[in-house]
Amino acid sequence: ASAGERFQYVDLPPPLGVRAGLGICMDINPEDFVAPFTDFELAHFWKNSGVQIALFSSAWCNRHPDDPPDHVSEEPDSHETLQYWATRLIPLFGTHMAFVCA
Repeated sequence: ASAGERFQYVDLPPPLGVRAGLGICMDINPEDFVAPFTDFELAHFWKNSGVQIALFSSAWCNRHPDDPPDHVSEEPDSHETLQYWATRLIPLFGTHMAFVCA
């Protein structure tokens, strides 16, 4: 798969009548892992687009097959994952937006 041209949102019709931002696991990371960490690209897109609910699909893990064995924990650390996501979504703090991850 390859990245699209930009992030996306959809305007859901009544009775929902909300703007939903769409994202997948890689979207929350800095672009190509070279953009400054504090650019918060996805969060700024959602905020600037007036997104009211963010729908985030993820098969996130904190392990990679290339990780050295001494860096791999027995159990995935969900706290670490949630902390990372919260940090990447800092621009949304204080807004009235729901974040749904599945």
